[in-house]
Amino acid sequence: MTTTGPADMKELVDEATALWRELREALDARQVAAANGNGARYWNSAITYAHLDHWQRYTVESLTRRLAGLPELEELDREVVNDRWAGEDTGLSLTEARRRCVESRAKLLSLATATGELAAINDHLIDHVREHLGYLRG
Repeated sequence: MTTTGPADMKELVDEATALWRELREALDARQVAAANGNGARYWNSAITYAHLDHWQRYTVESLTRRLAGLPELEELDREVVNDRWAGEDTGLSLTEARRRCVESRAKLLSLATATGELAAINDHLIDHVREHLGYLRG
């Protein structure tokens, strides 16, 4: 378990909050996201929100299981699962996708801050968001 002190946690949460605000503004303004990681196709804003939601929920479940001493979740092939989730979420409205993403982000942030999980905040609420901001900036 990777933990950090209160000052470090506050800095991480502040950075995650600023990046999240920037990503939401970009997705809500553009309604269409730039290419995903492999550049093969374009995702709209709803699919991008849904994508983040799926990974945030997966991380909450993984962290919860680990903290409870349960076996870890199966490792996912990112490209395969991203494609599957994008297909499943095709008809999802922007409003619903955003709502789900906001909700799962709040759960992940709450769990990570309560347990001192530096890696969960850094990997999923900072690096992953920064990655998608990079796609939008092209």
